[in-house]
Amino acid sequence: MRHAAIVLPGLLAIACESSPQTITKEPTKQTRAAASQPSERTPPAPEKLVETWPPAIPSLLLEKLEIERAGSFILPEGTNELTPRAAVALDRGFALVGEAVSIDGPAQTRRWVGFVSTADRVSEGAGVQLGTGSIHAAISDDKGGALLVGDVGSWPNARGWFGTLDAKGAVTTELELASEAPTQMFDLLAGHGPEQRALLVGNVDARGLVVSIGPRGDVRWQTFVSNSGATQIHASARVHGVRGNVLAIGTRAQGAGVSESWWSTIADGPAGTDARVEQGRFQIAGADPDQVLEVIVDLGDDIGFLALGRARRDLVQDHDQIIAVGFDRTGAPTWSRALEYFRGMEIYGAAVDPERPGIANFVVRIPIGGDKGRSALGWLDICPGVDGILIPRQLAGTEGWASAGFIEGREGRPAILTYARTETGIDWRVLPLSTSYYVGAPS
Repeated sequence: MRHAAIVLPGLLAIACESSPQTITKEPTKQTRAAASQPSERTPPAPEKLVETWPPAIPSLLLEKLEIERAGSFILPEGTNELTPRAAVALDRGFALVGEAVSIDGPAQTRRWVGFVSTADRVSEGAGVQLGTGSIHAAISDDKGGALLVGDVGSWPNARGWFGTLDAKGAVTTELELASEAPTQMFDLLAGHGPEQRALLVGNVDARGLVVSIGPRGDVRWQTFVSNSGATQIHASARVHGVRGNVLAIGTRAQGAGVSESWWSTIADGPAGTDARVEQGRFQIAGADPDQVLEVIVDLGDDIGFLALGRARRDLVQDHDQIIAVGFDRTGAPTWSRALEYFRGMEIYGAAVDPERPGIANFVVRIPIGGDKGRSALGWLDICPGVDGILIPRQLAGTEGWASAGFIEGREGRPAILTYARTETGIDWRVLPLSTSYYVGAPS
């Protein structure tokens, strides 16, 4: 089995390229509805009825990635813990964004930005603390800086927040979103057209929320997405087309311990736009009942999108089942699967190498054998399709490390930003993805 797994990387690109998922026409409403209908659950095989719980931790192949760059950040004054949530490339370097937490006295979380210059050989510093809240996501803009999204304040008085960075990592814009209910924003997309700078997605109370930001950093419009059960949007992607519609993913609560994987396509425009919202849910064969889709990645032209999430059966458990859902270019769901032989604890991000469209790369915190709670970082490659090739690896030297997702590395190709907490702050590393799975490369 181990020998078979070693040769799989050399076949990944071939397998993905041999099964293109080109969409030639717009699906009808009936097609979309059929794709989102729950499938009949297959009765478990007799041996499954006596399965052990929780499942055994799978043993994965070790992959050692080159360290492109490394450095550290010290704790800002008055804080005890740093948690980077995202990494983003800038013209003069890159930024880590997230939160700095004070746990001495009343716990308080503050938005935090740390900048790493390409000109500095030694990368150390404390970064910059902003007001209370957290930064959840960041993307590069067209000016060498970045767009940020997160929240201000603490629950139940949290409000959405939008910010910008310049090419040197300085905060240049901050906007608080007015709201009468608790609001958290988790993801953002670059603007569609000259009248939109960014599109933010998140949640207000028990509804999904989509907010359009204008070129001056003001709110143009907002749309609420609701359904039976509390609806939460966790991530989004831009559906290609003139209208710039949005594909949102997340979860919809259906009762204690039961949450369905959820999706929606939302027209980019103020309320009243034709075909404003279309949404559906999944009943993934073999998946545990409490589900959430957390990250989504664009696989490239004529291929579609791939979302990854987690499923669990107990409110508290050591590690979760990983689930995947595919979408076509219009945002219609086409397949779903529960991944075997791979368990996860957190999903940090997704990326596609521009030289290899169609192969989704995910970075996940995974359980490893030994004492309870031990973890490391896993790198997961997936080809689209219910039977697409799946290559999970454990990244060597990352036990106890976490990740801020992917960042643009050398020559514009994706790299994983990893970090580990220390007594004085965090140590971080940039790990470019290996090319060992490419056609013609040694396995």
